[in-house]
Amino acid sequence: MNMGTWIAIGIGLGAGLGVAMDNPGAGIAIGTGIGAALGAATSGSG
Repeated sequence: MNMGTWIAIGIGLGAGLGVAMDNPGAGIAIGTGIGAALGAATSGSG
């Protein structure tokens, strides 16, 4: 998967996390960071 896919997954997870924490904005920000990190970590593996 490419970087954008991982970021999208992270945003989705973050949105769910944010709703659970009553702070969707923070959850989306965290999720975007997680998605970017996953994308960077996996981009070299194809």
